[in-house]
Amino acid sequence: TTPPPPKPGLKNLWSYTTGGEVYGVAVNQDRVAAVSWDGRVRLIAINGSLLWEKKLQGSVEDVGMSQNGAYIAVTSFLYPKGKLYLIDERGKVLWERDVPQSKGVDVGDDGQAVLASTDGAVRLFSKTGAPSWELKLEKSAWGAWDVALGSGTVAVGGDDAYVYLLEPKGTVLWKATAGEKSYIYGVAVSDGRVATASPAWYIYLSEDGRLRWKYKTGGSNYGVAITQGYVAAGSWDNNIYLLDMEGRLLGQYPMGGHVNKLSFSPDGRYLAAGSSDGSVYL
Repeated sequence: TTPPPPKPGLKNLWSYTTGGEVYGVAVNQDRVAAVSWDGRVRLIAINGSLLWEKKLQGSVEDVGMSQNGAYIAVTSFLYPKGKLYLIDERGKVLWERDVPQSKGVDVGDDGQAVLASTDGAVRLFSKTGAPSWELKLEKSAWGAWDVALGSGTVAVGGDDAYVYLLEPKGTVLWKATAGEKSYIYGVAVSDGRVATASPAWYIYLSEDGRLRWKYKTGGSNYGVAITQGYVAAGSWDNNIYLLDMEGRLLGQYPMGGHVNKLSFSPDGRYLAAGSSDGSVYL
């Protein structure tokens, strides 16, 4: 008889200790980018060895890495404004520019960086750092909080309780709400489906402007990631939750601290996590 397929689950491959709380992670097939409270961005090989690290100005807030690994985008806060950096795979800063304080960033294979800012705007910058477009969202206390690039789409979440799916030029395709006033602190997108994380203890999955399901975790949620068939949620109850695309729990995995950020590799093989215990996990 044919044995049953293995049960989906997560296995911790390694952890890397930084110099402070880890706020952002991004992973592709062979590298992990991470930013931490010590003001540094690090590039770590998929085997857990450090490739390079760089000290940036201010307190770093988030990191994005292109799927091909050629570009790394980092946002930091240097009172009273923020900074946006584009860095190549060797750690060379290609450009930096002043921006409003920003909490979320991502970058594509073409070197274009998208930024979610606390003034309630989403902005796209070209690979040379020139502004391409800007979209203002309905503003609440913290404006636009997180942003994620999909295949021909941009997902945005903010304090107006909506998640937005945009075209590459910034046109809104749809926006969705869970039907309750809840900040959106994390977004992830795959094949037009958008997973969102809320501090109101819920993870949401939306598609075509409609809420498909919601799942309640054991605490405030800040990190979320999505890949083919799975959604992962990072909670401040010190757990990672793995769900299927119908919102059913597949597993719950304890971590060393609050889970601030999650990222699946493009092929779904790896999940990177950034934690308040100062560690990057794969």
